[in-house]
Amino acid sequence: MAITFDYAKLSSRVMDVLRSAFGPNVTIHTDEGWHGRIHVKIVASAFDGLNEDRKQALIWDVIREGLGDESQAVSLILAYGMDEI
Repeated sequence: MAITFDYAKLSSRVMDVLRSAFGPNVTIHTDEGWHGRIHVKIVASAFDGLNEDRKQALIWDVIREGLGDESQAVSLILAYGMDEI
């Protein structure tokens, strides 16, 4: 049986964790996925010049450290640097 997550609660925590790590001026948007999973889009200057592998590694490290076991609620992250907009 699939785990269902509390999207409203965890989405807010995800945004707090990401803002704490990447600054208050990042742009973050979340959408609800299957069973309350969280899909994240984030734009931050911290990602300028980084390739996709590096951006994903950086973000997932932050998510896992900030959310612990609840990081399983995040199922998709799209990250963009300001230089990509």
